[in-house]
Parts: sequence; structure tokens; C-alpha cells
Amino acid sequence: MSKSMYLKSVLLAMILCVVLLAAASADDKPQPPQPPEKPSTDSVLVEAYLVEVSNAALAASGTAVLPGDGKKESVSIIKLLWCMKDPNGGKVADMARVICRTGDEAKNAVAKTVYVKQISTQVATTGHPIESVRYNAYDSKSEISATARIGEEGLIRLRLRFMCEEFDADKSAEGTPPGKLAYSFDSIIVVKPNQPMIVGGMQSGDSSLFLIVQAEIVK
Repeated sequence: MSKSMYLKSVLLAMILCVVLLAAASADDKPQPPQPPEKPSTDSVLVEAYLVEVSNAALAASGTAVLPGDGKKESVSIIKLLWCMKDPNGGKVADMARVICRTGDEAKNAVAKTVYVKQISTQVATTGHPIESVRYNAYDSKSEISATARIGEEGLIRLRLRFMCEEFDADKSAEGTPPGKLAYSFDSIIVVKPNQPMIVGGMQSGDSSLFLIVQAEIVK
């Protein structure tokens, strides 16, 4: 190796050492303090709708009631609305709403009492029937709790709890106890703002229940 080539290689090595040392010293420099992240002041309005539809109406809408029916579509909100056009096809069994600040839990609950008239007939010793009337109390309640966090992409992460217990006195025959509807949901879900989504469903007897959730960011 000639002397000039040797000096050039030494010079390149020295330059490389200087660059590496400068980079290392730059990394060691204390970084300026970052301003603390401001807590979000946004709130989230959460609405939950419990929809009950008959399985016959679902089948008529083209929705697959049982799995494996490839000729029919999966349930959708449009299909549920189609079923509810007929009063006997479906209804909103319960609805709950709560607004919560980002990161905080909010709860909402309501209770009501339905009194159902019941008539009983007894035969007296004289042989004449005697009617007695009484009103039995049946308690219904709905509860919702939600904790919401807004992601960077605008998606809303919800910890949602929903519970409903309803007595349907309108469908009960006179003198008989009303039928009871009970449904509960407890899960973590991710939803898009202002886009309702079916998050749960159950089939019982000749009807099905679906829980629809919508969330809206409130500035």
C-alpha cells in the first residue's frame, strides 16, 4: 500500500470516529421536557336499543334464522327495521342512554312497577260465587353503564354493561301473571362514531333479541 493510500484510509477512519462520537454526544444531550398531555375534555353519548323481533318476520325478511342457510343473509339493522314495520313483527323492547366523559364511567338506571289486575272466584257456603279483585305488583328495571375512550383514529372503545328486566302486562291474559323479558350484556366493544351496530343477540322460543349500540362524540 502506498503512503498516500495509507494516509487516506487513516483520514477516513478519523472522520468516521468523529461522526460516531458526535452522534453519541447528541444522543446523550438532555432532551427538552415534553409538555404534559392534556386530558381529553370530550364526552361520549352512548345509546343502547334492545329490539325484539319474531323469527317468522326475520325469515320473511330474508334473514337466516338458523346457521347454515346459505341462501339467506345475516341479520342487519335494515332487516330489523323491515321486521318492525309490522306491529306483530318486532318492537323496541327497551332503550337506555348515558353520557360519559372520556375515561370515566357513567351509569343510568330506571325502575318502574306494573300493577296487574287479577280476579279470583270462590263459591260461598250459600252456593253463590264471590269474586275478589287484587292487584299484583311486578317490578321492571333497566340499567346501563359505560366507560369510553376515544382512539387516535376516532374509534370509540366502550366498556358497556346493559341490563333489562321487563314484564309485558299487555300480552298476558286477564287473571294471569305477565310474561317476563330479561336480557343482559357485558363486554368491551369498539364502534365507529354515529354508526349503529348490532353487538349482541339471543334467540328464545319464537322470537329473537338484538342489542343495537350507537356512540357519538360530544365536544
